[in-house]
Order: sequence, then C-alpha cells, then structure tokens
Amino acid sequence: MQQRSLEVTVISGEDLRLGRKPVSKDVSVVVKTDFGCGYRCTTKVADAEGSGIGPQWDEKLASLPLQWDNRGVIALEVKCRTQLGDERLVGAARVPLSDFLGGYAPENHLHFLSYRLRDSIGQRNGIINFSARVKAPGKGSEVGGPSGSGGVAVGIPVWSVKSHVSKQYEY
Repeated sequence: MQQRSLEVTVISGEDLRLGRKPVSKDVSVVVKTDFGCGYRCTTKVADAEGSGIGPQWDEKLASLPLQWDNRGVIALEVKCRTQLGDERLVGAARVPLSDFLGGYAPENHLHFLSYRLRDSIGQRNGIINFSARVKAPGKGSEVGGPSGSGGVAVGIPVWSVKSHVSKQYEY
C-alpha cells in the first residue's frame, strides 16, 4: 500500500535581517522533518539584491512520506552565507502538519502559507512564504470516482450579509 506524501514548495522570504542589516543575497532555506526517518532538503541559493523585495525561490522540494496518523512538524530554516563563508541562521519556523492535514480542505488541496520567522534568540525576523499539498496515492485532483460516486463534498456555511446588516442598523 502506498502512503500519502507532503509536497512543499518554498516561495519567498520577506523582511529578512541579520542583526539590523537586511539580508538579500546568498540566502537558502532548509526544510527538515521530525517524523519518519527524518528528512532534510535545501533550496538553491537566492539572490534578491537590488530587487526591493525579499529572496524568491519558487522551488518545489521532493515529496515527504506521511503516515496516516502523523502528528509531526516540519521546520523551515532560512540561512545566509556570510562574507567569511560560514552559514548563519536568519530565522526558523516550525509548522505542525495539522495546519494542512484534515480539516475542511480535501487531500490534494494546495495550501499557501506564510509563517513568521524567529531568530536564534526568539525575536521576530521576517516571514517565509511556502505552499504545501498532501498527495493521496493513486488519486488525481478530482473529487469522487470516475462516475462521480463515492466522493465527499465539503460544505462551508455562508452567513447572510443582509440579515447581519439589517440587525445592525435597525431603528
């Protein structure tokens, strides 16, 4: 039996700093897991110097195998290579798998997420933007089987704006 997998795409970073200086070049992201045998993958080095925006990767990393009962965490660490050649941690975010497993979204749904990064002493230090998709084995992106039977429809309640507005402005 094949298992589900988690597909992570690192998109971009915003307002990244080392000390008080903005970080815009020689920046990469390491994605780690704490489940299974542990997984570690690094993006290519991004260079956003002079662009006015943070570094951009738009890099899809390999799929991570998931267990059905998984309650793990993925960690995204933004690192910068200094002029001396060593790597320094700019910031890190720990993302619980429960943020995109289960809930109202079906499997194969693409989640776009932004997380605040924290530096090595816990201070806020920028934002990481990424996407995640839980891929089910042998399933495409359509809901239901070939005849449309057996699928699960997800409904999200929509509140009536008219009833809310009329109550608010009643005289």
